[in-house]
Amino acid sequence: MSKNIRQVVIECQSLNKVYDSGPQSVSVLKNVELSLHAGERLAIIGCSGAGKSTLLNVLGGLDTPSSGRVNIMGRNLSELADDARGQLRNQYLGFVYQFHHLLGEFTAEENVAMPLLIGGAKKTEALAKANNMLQKVGLGERTHHKPSELSGGERQRVAIARAIVTEPACVLMDEPTGNLDEDTATAIKRLLTELNQQLSLSFIIVTHDKTMALSMDRVLELKAGELHAYAEASTHG
Repeated sequence: MSKNIRQVVIECQSLNKVYDSGPQSVSVLKNVELSLHAGERLAIIGCSGAGKSTLLNVLGGLDTPSSGRVNIMGRNLSELADDARGQLRNQYLGFVYQFHHLLGEFTAEENVAMPLLIGGAKKTEALAKANNMLQKVGLGERTHHKPSELSGGERQRVAIARAIVTEPACVLMDEPTGNLDEDTATAIKRLLTELNQQLSLSFIIVTHDKTMALSMDRVLELKAGELHAYAEASTHG
């Protein structure tokens, strides 16, 4: 698989996040350093409350760091106005969460088209592209079904199609299989591998699923606010 591994998609330097909780300050992220290259699949693991979701939100520009910097495609998020930051995020990043957050009144096709429509695409073009993405995730026969008519795994596939329809440089995922049964979770893992190979997508996946984590190119562990290489990753062949 040929990938431009030299291009850095997301990079953070000396990243700190502190929350003021009453009289005390809680340091959630401590001097985090991270670089993600084009086409790379990175898993971040850690116990509950370790700050994994906070890190993902800061990397995705949904939350601001207390200090340090986050670069997306070489641009420092802290130096951008809110509108410009939103445009950069919409252009280069996709997001998938444990709960699909689909809009119940819209069909699968309409849900997937939403980011394109928000970005100013014509409706016919947006729907055609959404349909194509649903084909890629194996839901070509379910395009006109609403979320209530889909299984949990199908809804998560729609959420993944929505995240990649804008052809982002990276998809950020927060426990994407955490709400699924084992067989469905396995199918989602296989889908992510296929999308990585077909589209050279980069992934940052926060997960409790060790099997999923160890199937990625690299595994990091967040402990006490600091990011470390995961020791078991070196034994994974």
